[in-house]
Amino acid sequence: MPNMRRLRRFSAAVSSEDEPGLKWDRCVADMFVKTGSGLGIGLVFSLLLKRQLWPIFLGSGFGLGYAMSNCQHDFKRVDSLYLRPIKVRDINCMSTAPAQESTGNS
Repeated sequence: MPNMRRLRRFSAAVSSEDEPGLKWDRCVADMFVKTGSGLGIGLVFSLLLKRQLWPIFLGSGFGLGYAMSNCQHDFKRVDSLYLRPIKVRDINCMSTAPAQESTGNS
C-alpha cells in the first residue's frame, strides 16, 4: 500500500523553495512524536523497575535517535518512485576508428 503522505505531497504543486521547509516540518514533527513515544515507554519501564531514571533517558534517546535517522534519510532521499529512467544510447565517443575527413574537392 503506498504511503498516502507521499502521494498527497506530490498531488499538489510544491515549489522547489518550499521543499526544504516541508522536510524540516516533517522532521520536527517526527522528532516530537518519536521522542514522546520513547519517553512514554521509558516511564512505563521506569515504574516497573522501582522508579529508576535510566529507562526514561534510554527511551527518549532511542526516540530522538530514530527521528534524527529518519530526518537524515528524508534529506538525502531522491523520490525515485516518481522518476522515470532515462534511456541513454550507447555512444562511443572515444572510438579508435579514424574519423572520415572531408577532402574539400568541390
